[in-house]
Amino acid sequence: AADNFALSSCWYSTDSGVTNSSPDSTCSNFTGLSSSEGSNTWTVYVNDTSGNENSSSLIFTQDTTSPKMTISSPFNNSIFYQTDYNVTFKTAVNDTSGVDSCWYSLNGGVNTTYDCLGAVLTGVGGSNVLNVWANDTLGNTNPLEIGFTITATGLCDSGDLLSTCVISTSHTLSNNTHVQGNNLNITSTGQITGAASNSFLLDFSGWTELNGEITGNVNLTTTNLTISSGAKIDVS
Repeated sequence: AADNFALSSCWYSTDSGVTNSSPDSTCSNFTGLSSSEGSNTWTVYVNDTSGNENSSSLIFTQDTTSPKMTISSPFNNSIFYQTDYNVTFKTAVNDTSGVDSCWYSLNGGVNTTYDCLGAVLTGVGGSNVLNVWANDTLGNTNPLEIGFTITATGLCDSGDLLSTCVISTSHTLSNNTHVQGNNLNITSTGQITGAASNSFLLDFSGWTELNGEITGNVNLTTTNLTISSGAKIDVS
């Protein structure tokens, strides 16, 4: 600070003038100040021995928080029974200072940028690991990791998901299991059960003929559904 006459004192405020520091007659640099997360307004004041006063303010934003990101689909440890290896993942990302970019890597492969909403993955048979990142305009990064399994076998007692999947015995599906195929035939001795509180998806593009039982927290999607006498759908 400088003045044509003698300086009297300098002081500052880091909260838009709500509170002020004690006047300093040396008007040396102020050091050791701490900013707050979010918007900050710092003001330095000066006066001279004649009572004239002036000030200068600096407005800036401090952001040390990484973007908030969630993966809504698939859930961690999901199992996909299907005829191909394509899996769609969906994310939601937000940040107070603005989201800059998002990218992912599947099974340790190359990093691929995407629109922060989701993309279609081409996985492999068996276990898959998906890593997803998002950063904001200030460079804070948030990583997430989930695992999922893709298999074309292990559920149908005869037939397959590409033509007609026949289930004639009892199957207990783990949480977040996705079954996608063309036609489903659950015989009178067949049963699909989700353990307590576990949810699973049955998505068949053709018809579903139910003679046995479907029990649990199920999302059933089909073009044509036939429920025979004695069949049972128990949604818990």
